[in-house]
Amino acid sequence: MKQNNKIPLFPLQTVLLPEFPLSLHIFEERYKLLVDYCISNNTEFGVVLADGNRIKQVGCSAKIIQVYNKYDDGSMDILTIGQRRFKIMNITEDDLYLNAEVEYFDDLNEPETEALFSLSRKGIEILKNSGKLEITFEMTKYITQLNLKVISFILCSVGGFDNAWKQKFLEMTSTSERLKNAVQQLEENYQKIKSSELPSRN
Repeated sequence: MKQNNKIPLFPLQTVLLPEFPLSLHIFEERYKLLVDYCISNNTEFGVVLADGNRIKQVGCSAKIIQVYNKYDDGSMDILTIGQRRFKIMNITEDDLYLNAEVEYFDDLNEPETEALFSLSRKGIEILKNSGKLEITFEMTKYITQLNLKVISFILCSVGGFDNAWKQKFLEMTSTSERLKNAVQQLEENYQKIKSSELPSRN
């Protein structure tokens, strides 16, 4: 369901994906104000990828979970977690930081087929084999019991993808498309790593 809201914007050189943590060191005055506003009003702020002097139109809202360090100069370290994806409809600079009218969106409703679950398990196995995901058997069982949308974002978040790929995954509204693309890229990258580790023949 689409929903319009106004939220503060925090442009960063990173892509935040839903359900994943992001630690930030807040030192600029405008972002101290932004964080104070969000904490006081129990609201989220929007993380968008800054690409040079421009920002992407699709981002992810962040909820502040904890302020775990405060410094004498007012700077702070905070822990956030990705929430909802949005598309920017309009940007204003009412305060020292940017604000945006955004439209939230989610994935389309798609059937969760056994073929897609099998694909998700393959992706998790590739992450384990490549050393990008160190998990126990019990943790593997837990992850594979999650819904496919969450699993697809797990693969995209810890798979070592660059910002360009993460932004593509963020903007996709098809869980199956995101899952298939993520696993395909993970497999290609893993095969390259394996090939580079093979002993050379003289």
